[in-house]
Amino acid sequence: MAAAVIAALSLTLLSACNAMQTDTANSSLKTLGKPYIAQYECTEARLGDTDLLKSFEYVKIIFLNKNEFELTFKPNGGDKKIFKGNYSVDPVTRELESDISVLGHKFKEKTKIENGRFTVSKTLGGKELFVLFEVK
Repeated sequence: MAAAVIAALSLTLLSACNAMQTDTANSSLKTLGKPYIAQYECTEARLGDTDLLKSFEYVKIIFLNKNEFELTFKPNGGDKKIFKGNYSVDPVTRELESDISVLGHKFKEKTKIENGRFTVSKTLGGKELFVLFEVK
């Protein structure tokens, strides 16, 4: 279940990250040249009433290039985990589509980033999964 939550978080984050960078595209040459290459941190994650972030030192998504990303997380007292996935962004709608395989489970997600933030809300295991990512 934790793997599914992390994967869902990562897919959501990917979408958000790309949209956030697009919103700030005029802020720097780096952003203008490669707006999708950045690091994003999960700042809120809940499954029902459970705060998922209490179980992790961090959950991050790093865009490596124009179509690959890395989901990195470290459980409290555990080892750092890294999973790679792919993504694409529609430059007109700023909709991000991403896919990743985490611990044998494949996940595909679409999302839209606005104002440097994105949220994902879906039902997982009969409970609402809510995730918020922000560019860092």
